[in-house]
Amino acid sequence: MATEDGRREQAIKNIKRKRDIVSHVVSFIVVNIIMVIIWYATGRGYFWPEWVLLATAISLVVGIWNAFRSGPSEISEADISREMGKLATG
Repeated sequence: MATEDGRREQAIKNIKRKRDIVSHVVSFIVVNIIMVIIWYATGRGYFWPEWVLLATAISLVVGIWNAFRSGPSEISEADISREMGKLATG
Protein backbone atom coordinates (compact mmCIF):
# COMPACT_ATOMS: atom_id res chain seq x y z
CA MET A 1 0.00 0.00 0.00
CA ALA A 2 1.27 3.45 -0.90
CA THR A 3 2.18 5.98 1.74
CA GLU A 4 0.27 9.23 2.20
CA ASP A 5 3.11 11.21 0.54
CA GLY A 6 3.29 8.75 -2.35
CA ARG A 7 -0.46 9.01 -2.95
CA ARG A 8 -0.24 12.80 -2.75
CA GLU A 9 2.53 12.89 -5.38
CA GLN A 10 0.58 10.54 -7.64
CA ALA A 11 -2.57 12.63 -7.18
CA ILE A 12 -0.71 15.77 -8.26
CA LYS A 13 0.70 13.95 -11.31
CA ASN A 14 -2.78 12.75 -12.25
CA ILE A 15 -4.24 16.24 -11.99
CA LYS A 16 -1.43 17.76 -14.07
CA ARG A 17 -1.84 15.07 -16.74
CA LYS A 18 -5.53 15.87 -16.97
CA ARG A 19 -4.82 19.57 -17.35
CA ASP A 20 -2.24 19.02 -20.09
CA ILE A 21 -5.11 18.01 -22.38
CA VAL A 22 -5.89 21.69 -23.05
CA SER A 23 -2.44 22.30 -24.56
CA HIS A 24 -2.75 19.05 -26.52
CA VAL A 25 -6.05 20.23 -28.05
CA VAL A 26 -4.56 23.62 -28.95
CA SER A 27 -1.57 21.92 -30.58
CA PHE A 28 -3.90 19.62 -32.52
CA ILE A 29 -5.87 22.57 -33.88
CA VAL A 30 -2.83 24.71 -34.76
CA VAL A 31 -0.87 21.92 -36.47
CA ASN A 32 -3.84 20.82 -38.54
CA ILE A 33 -4.80 24.33 -39.59
CA ILE A 34 -1.22 24.91 -40.75
CA MET A 35 -1.25 21.65 -42.74
CA VAL A 36 -4.54 22.54 -44.45
CA ILE A 37 -3.23 26.03 -45.28
CA ILE A 38 -0.08 24.53 -46.82
CA TRP A 39 -2.19 22.06 -48.82
CA TYR A 40 -4.46 24.87 -50.01
CA ALA A 41 -1.53 27.12 -50.93
CA THR A 42 0.23 24.39 -52.92
CA GLY A 43 -2.49 23.57 -55.39
CA ARG A 44 -5.24 21.71 -53.53
CA GLY A 45 -4.58 18.34 -55.17
CA TYR A 46 -4.73 15.12 -53.19
CA PHE A 47 -5.78 15.97 -49.63
CA TRP A 48 -2.61 14.73 -47.91
CA PRO A 49 -3.36 16.57 -44.61
CA GLU A 50 -5.79 13.75 -43.85
CA TRP A 51 -2.80 11.67 -42.71
CA VAL A 52 -1.62 14.39 -40.35
CA LEU A 53 -5.19 14.81 -39.09
CA LEU A 54 -5.48 11.07 -38.50
CA ALA A 55 -2.17 10.80 -36.65
CA THR A 56 -2.77 13.84 -34.47
CA ALA A 57 -6.37 12.78 -33.77
CA ILE A 58 -5.17 9.38 -32.57
CA SER A 59 -2.63 11.07 -30.34
CA LEU A 60 -5.28 13.43 -28.97
CA VAL A 61 -7.73 10.61 -28.26
CA VAL A 62 -5.05 8.63 -26.44
CA GLY A 63 -4.12 11.70 -24.39
CA ILE A 64 -7.75 12.33 -23.47
CA TRP A 65 -8.24 8.66 -22.68
CA ASN A 66 -5.23 8.71 -20.34
CA ALA A 67 -6.19 11.92 -18.63
CA PHE A 68 -9.96 11.26 -18.72
CA ARG A 69 -10.84 14.94 -18.33
CA SER A 70 -9.27 18.29 -17.57
CA GLY A 71 -9.89 20.23 -14.37
CA PRO A 72 -9.68 23.82 -13.18
CA SER A 73 -6.46 25.76 -13.70
CA GLU A 74 -5.37 25.75 -10.03
CA ILE A 75 -4.71 22.54 -8.11
CA SER A 76 -6.60 22.83 -4.85
CA GLU A 77 -6.24 20.73 -1.73
CA ALA A 78 -9.73 19.39 -2.46
CA ASP A 79 -8.52 18.17 -5.89
CA ILE A 80 -5.52 16.48 -4.29
CA SER A 81 -7.62 14.89 -1.52
CA ARG A 82 -10.18 13.61 -4.05
CA GLU A 83 -7.46 12.11 -6.25
CA MET A 84 -5.71 10.59 -3.23
CA GLY A 85 -9.03 9.06 -2.18
CA LYS A 86 -9.33 7.42 -5.59
CA LEU A 87 -5.79 6.04 -5.22
CA ALA A 88 -6.51 4.69 -1.74
CA THR A 89 -9.63 2.80 -2.87
CA GLY A 90 -8.27 1.66 -6.24
